[in-house]
Amino acid sequence: MESPAQALLPTKLVYSHRFANLSASFELLDQTIKPIINGDEDLLRGWYTTEWGVISQWFDLQRSIIQDCKQSFIVSLLVVLLFSAVMLRLNSIYATLTIVSIVCCTLGMLLLLGWEIGVLEAVILVVVVGLSFDYTLHFGATMPSKVCPMHSLQMAIRGAIRPILMSTVSSILAGAVMLFAETHAFFQVEIF
Repeated sequence: MESPAQALLPTKLVYSHRFANLSASFELLDQTIKPIINGDEDLLRGWYTTEWGVISQWFDLQRSIIQDCKQSFIVSLLVVLLFSAVMLRLNSIYATLTIVSIVCCTLGMLLLLGWEIGVLEAVILVVVVGLSFDYTLHFGATMPSKVCPMHSLQMAIRGAIRPILMSTVSSILAGAVMLFAETHAFFQVEIF
């Protein structure tokens, strides 16, 4: 049995943990090496890999996170829409618009802070959908429909202020504990 041939090709590519840099490097490798492999019949069953296999695994993880983050974001918004339609009936349109606005503002802030979408950021986006749904549901559930608009808003604020305040305080306390974290991931959760 023949052992597979192995060739090391020197490159001037610099390793980076950033997805954009890794993506450009792998795209360059694909454009350079695949025509060589596909052009030679002896190499048709060949493939390339990086010298350090963790690079490929890291790139694949980041690529799948970015693709899956979009799907989980859409699914979580659809679940929120379903629950708000059941719980809030006609107010579900306003609740959904509120939740989408909160998520878009949070995503914009993450981008302004210079964050890149990774594992932690993907989880944070899904948590944002859940928290915004929770706060919106508290207000929507306490909003009476048979009162004038001004009084219904006052009644909703009175009815929802305690649960929302307790939830907000617990979130702030959890973030304050991580304020002095030296690990970058915990620091990002605290900022969130």
